[in-house]
Amino acid sequence: MECLLLCFERKHQSIARISKTHVLPKFFRILVYFAWIVSPFNVYTWFSTLSLPEDEKFDYIMENAPELLQDFIALPNFDIYRKTTSFTLFFTVIILIGILLNVLFVLCSYDIFQLMAGIKLQISPKRYQKHQEAVISIMVQFGTSIICFVPPFFLAIIIIAHIGEAQSK
Repeated sequence: MECLLLCFERKHQSIARISKTHVLPKFFRILVYFAWIVSPFNVYTWFSTLSLPEDEKFDYIMENAPELLQDFIALPNFDIYRKTTSFTLFFTVIILIGILLNVLFVLCSYDIFQLMAGIKLQISPKRYQKHQEAVISIMVQFGTSIICFVPPFFLAIIIIAHIGEAQSK
């Protein structure tokens, strides 16, 4: 999804340069690219700190579900996450960033179409059609990729809200 947003930003800037409107400074674009590259690693690192350490996992199971201890011992890999402030904060930040990125995408889409309306007479119809097809293609790809994020989004809300038996204790 970040790559699609990056493609969308590049298309926005190519159209912005033609119309000489809303062109972002180079240092700002480099800062945004750096954030795009670093953010998945930050998310992974933060999420990996949320699970219980290896030595506490079996103690937790003994406290909360001793009848399942043998089943967990048989598993080669598993993680246990407690609902802590950091855990809730992580998912809240992820949800808010997702909402912010979608809002930015919608605003950027609107701006692209406004810019394209302004450059329609400045460039050839063939070149205009290529820009339009590229924008629509990126938008369709982005729209379909959002579908992949719907289940995790609802899972995060269920975990934060502590609905039903989504997470015990």
